[in-house]
Amino acid sequence: MKKLIKIGAIKEKEIEREAIDITVERSKSETLKRKKAQRLQPEYPKPEEYRGYEPPLRSGKERPVVPGVKNEEIDRLQRKMEELQKTISSIRAPDIQKTSADQAAAMQQMTDDLQKKLESLVNATANISKKQQVIDLETKLSRIENAVDKIQSKPGGGGITIVTEGGEPVTTPVIFEFPRVADELKSTGIITVGQKSVGDVRGIPAMLALPKSEKSKKISSEWEPTESSTVNIRYALIEPYAYVNIRWNEKTQEVVYTLIEPPLTKKENEVLKKLMEMVVDLLDINLMNVTEMGAVKKYLRDKVDMLIEDYGFELTKSEYDKVNYYMDRNFLGLGTIEPLMQDPEIEDISCDGVGVPIFIFHRKYGSMKTNIVFEQDEELNKFLTKLSQRCGKHISVADPLVDGALPDGSRLQATYSSGGDIATKGSTFTIRKFTKDPLTIVDLMNFGTIPSTMAAYLWLAIEFRSSVLIAGGTATGKTSCLNTLCLFLHPETKIVSIEDTPELALPHEHWVAKISRTGYGPDIGGEGRKRGEISMYDLLRAALRERPDEIIVGEVRGKEAYVLFQAMATGHAGMATIHAEATEAVINRLITAPISLSPGLLQHLNLILVMTNTRIKGVDVRRVKEVVEILGVDMKSEKPYTNQLFKWVPSGDYYEFSSDKSYILNKIVGEKGISEGSVWEELQRRTAVLEWMKKEGIRYYKDVGRIIAIYYKNPDDILKRVFGEKT
Repeated sequence: MKKLIKIGAIKEKEIEREAIDITVERSKSETLKRKKAQRLQPEYPKPEEYRGYEPPLRSGKERPVVPGVKNEEIDRLQRKMEELQKTISSIRAPDIQKTSADQAAAMQQMTDDLQKKLESLVNATANISKKQQVIDLETKLSRIENAVDKIQSKPGGGGITIVTEGGEPVTTPVIFEFPRVADELKSTGIITVGQKSVGDVRGIPAMLALPKSEKSKKISSEWEPTESSTVNIRYALIEPYAYVNIRWNEKTQEVVYTLIEPPLTKKENEVLKKLMEMVVDLLDINLMNVTEMGAVKKYLRDKVDMLIEDYGFELTKSEYDKVNYYMDRNFLGLGTIEPLMQDPEIEDISCDGVGVPIFIFHRKYGSMKTNIVFEQDEELNKFLTKLSQRCGKHISVADPLVDGALPDGSRLQATYSSGGDIATKGSTFTIRKFTKDPLTIVDLMNFGTIPSTMAAYLWLAIEFRSSVLIAGGTATGKTSCLNTLCLFLHPETKIVSIEDTPELALPHEHWVAKISRTGYGPDIGGEGRKRGEISMYDLLRAALRERPDEIIVGEVRGKEAYVLFQAMATGHAGMATIHAEATEAVINRLITAPISLSPGLLQHLNLILVMTNTRIKGVDVRRVKEVVEILGVDMKSEKPYTNQLFKWVPSGDYYEFSSDKSYILNKIVGEKGISEGSVWEELQRRTAVLEWMKKEGIRYYKDVGRIIAIYYKNPDDILKRVFGEKT
């Protein structure tokens, strides 16, 4: 009997090794396929590329160390000298034609003298060794400043006073009008102005009061817009019929997303129109119930072939292919926008009304205008009706708002407007696309969203049943991060997820996915509920009776948060997302209406991740802004005790371990009865596993889930691959 058990264990290990081999090989083959297809891959910035740098000193030389003199004093002198140099260099004669050559030469000589004096002062700052030298420099600088100031003290008359080598003022006749240098110096803050005009901002810090000459300089790299004028890429959407060309438009000075489809001749248009009218009467299936697209596509093709033969339409091979493409696009797809739905780089599709181009949000290039436009109200309203039907919803003038999920899981929000009664430009819709291939922790590491050490820490925290809340603003990647963290759950965990629209995709078999349902008809019972409505609150209450190990809520925004936190208090681990842009905002949302949690319940939350969406070198990126542990609650102030563990540093785009202690890791030490060093060693091992998956290109969510599942059961098999057979 023991021998049989041993043989079974050996076979099980062999199967696990084969699974790892298959996963690695498949990831490599998929990588090769992607390279062969030469698909567009967004060039996400890497955090290490943006580490900060120390700006050079203005003088280009090392700052002298002077006893009794602060470095800021010397810097101030250097800045003032630079400004005066630029001011003197900008002096010119607007009416030089009215002056003689001798007068012009005399003025040029005076400005040259001032320039030379300043150059000598600039050089002198590099050799300062005593405080008295600083005082002398300030005195000389003030004389030059006064000379420049007096150049325009009497425009059109009087005289110009300059300072000679001996320090004696000499007045020369005014030759012609100059720019009002004194006024410019006052406006830049070099000369103090006692009275401010209406609209001036008082109390601006010195660092914000930039001189005018500084403002005209080339913009710094941090604020420089993306170089877009060279953008010109093309790739297939529905090969070989639909392509996209993303390129810079010189006329509108913007990057435009241009959809390219095969043009139809007059004959082809007529045949297509007749076929579409006749096929509607022949179809006897509900496209809402379509699951096997290949079979339905064949069914539609057979119907089209039958009509072409019966009615004697004469089409060439090229004409036949084009007609079939548009039939498939309009009947099985979403019509005009179907190619956009097939672009894996598009996140959102928005229509703002009639006569307005459809806009898309591209992973690499951000928001862009397309060449797709609905020109008439009737056309757009028919399209909206079709979209709503695909969601299994009804939309009309009487019921003009629809929130639903398309067959592929994409979220739809539509507003039906007749004659501009609700939306002034006509009906509108927004589709937030569902990713068929969901992001994993390897993707987030590649994007720089989560570093491997943070990911390993979250892996440990989730394994030991920590409850996590992911916060952030709109489109910061909260749901993607939630789906990613769910892959760290033990393969045998019983999971119950509750969402408004289905967005999660998990490889776990023991997973119950529940979706809320909107009702129909008028409100009943005076509670704002419709007949047949099933809310997230109803589903969450029912889920507690199913004895789940982990409860996942797509987003908490109302009374369902109370049930979730009660579940956490009774020993269930939970994960959810919430709209808030900082830890303090999360706490405030939880304890105020409409959620209104008791502050005492907050102690059952263990972790808060705050997500952010920002631009780095012109590229939209998502980052985990901070990871905060909740240690407990101060019942007097009703505020939680927090420990910020990880912090993102925007200036260099890197992460800091901002605390010397981790409450969750200490909790693991206590629960397992192990040393603190042992926990840190495990953290390093898991970091190495994640880095190995990144290096091997293992990113498909089922493959990542399989590796994590094997690590839970037999970590040695994975570690041998990571570190080699020495382990």
